[in-house]
Amino acid sequence: MVAPFYGADRDGRRGGWDPLFLERIRRGEYPQYFWDMLPLGTVKESVLRLDHLQPVGGHSSSYTLTDFVLDDEALDLMDEWLRWLMTGILEPASILATLRDGLQNAG
Repeated sequence: MVAPFYGADRDGRRGGWDPLFLERIRRGEYPQYFWDMLPLGTVKESVLRLDHLQPVGGHSSSYTLTDFVLDDEALDLMDEWLRWLMTGILEPASILATLRDGLQNAG
């Protein structure tokens, strides 16, 4: 499965995302959005749209491998995030719940 990232920065090519809405996404308020800073050098901030998930074929021409890989902890977090999106349930003792609590209570 794949999901697209959208550049959140406002520049000459894109309108960007509303800064107040982007702040809410950063704090983990929505299960369908995930904020990140990708190591691409072209965009400062990006938003992963999990509500745009699509299956991708297993043939090697269906995708391009990159050098970027999530570690096991990051994969666990993404699994919890997808479970929250798909079920609407966020387990109170989960890594994601702890992370969201810290983000929402941050200055």
